[in-house]
Amino acid sequence: MRHTFEAEVDSTYTVEFRPALRVEEFFRDLFALPADKHGKPRIGDAARMMRAYPDEFLYFPFIPVSVQRALAVPLSKLGSASR
Repeated sequence: MRHTFEAEVDSTYTVEFRPALRVEEFFRDLFALPADKHGKPRIGDAARMMRAYPDEFLYFPFIPVSVQRALAVPLSKLGSASR
């Protein structure tokens, strides 16, 4: 199911994942990635996350998931921050 979120005022929301799968590990690894000044990870790092967590990944809503998964293969070979 696709979702987008937008709010014009400060707001909070609660999300529940069912089944939970490996969501906890996904978010742990996602937030451990180095990010730019806007909070975005490098494309290669994001692509590796998509390949490591294909069922948990938060896909873009307007691009077919199959296309995103196919693009993740070559993009995952792009450089990343040193670990």
